[in-house]
Amino acid sequence: MFIAALNVYKTLSRNRSRHIAEKIAPLLAECETVLDFGCGNFYTANILHGIQPSIKITGIDVVKDQNLCLDSTEGLKFEVYDGSAIPFEADSFDGVAAAAVLHHTPNPEFFLDEFIRVTKPGGTVVIVEEMYLNLLDRIWISWQDWTLNKMKK
Repeated sequence: MFIAALNVYKTLSRNRSRHIAEKIAPLLAECETVLDFGCGNFYTANILHGIQPSIKITGIDVVKDQNLCLDSTEGLKFEVYDGSAIPFEADSFDGVAAAAVLHHTPNPEFFLDEFIRVTKPGGTVVIVEEMYLNLLDRIWISWQDWTLNKMKK
């Protein structure tokens, strides 16, 4: 999509991803391997990898985002998958990160079970979802989510 190719869109997306990565990095500090579920453009994974270069991150999503960014391919891997069960064996990752993606799934509870399945015992699951505190927040967050997703289609 034209708008998603604009530098302003990419800058806003990177800034949002930077904020998320900086918040979740301490939670994943003990992880050697992380699944980035619904990784989108992979900006968050790249920034997280910059904060913790030893971490190996595998991102999966149902589409290959037009802005998919594999800046540092060492330790980063992306796979398209069909949106059903997560395509990895049980206990495959030290951690799972899912940032602003569960509200896009038809059954979030199913994916919560999948996160637990693919995470090693004692591992970490980090879920980031935008929440609203009042009607104005709800309108703003809903508009942002709808607009940004339409820009990418």
